[in-house]
Amino acid sequence: MLIALGLWIAVFVVLLIVYVYRKMVGAGADELVHLSDVSDSLIAKQEALAGKLQQLDRIVRILAIIFVVYGVALGSYQIYQALS
Repeated sequence: MLIALGLWIAVFVVLLIVYVYRKMVGAGADELVHLSDVSDSLIAKQEALAGKLQQLDRIVRILAIIFVVYGVALGSYQIYQALS
């Protein structure tokens, strides 16, 4: 059981690291780029950043689902062990 709990904690740590990294990358996004007259290189840079943010969002979402489902499974197993 200790290994299973350690794995659950490891998933949480990875989720936290990816989430913080996503926030740091997202801080460089310029929300007003579409309102001003800017160069094509800046637009391309913002599009690349948007693609990276979408990938990071997908990773965070998948890790969050794994974390919750695995946590519920661990909790269910503990309840089952306590009742049997």
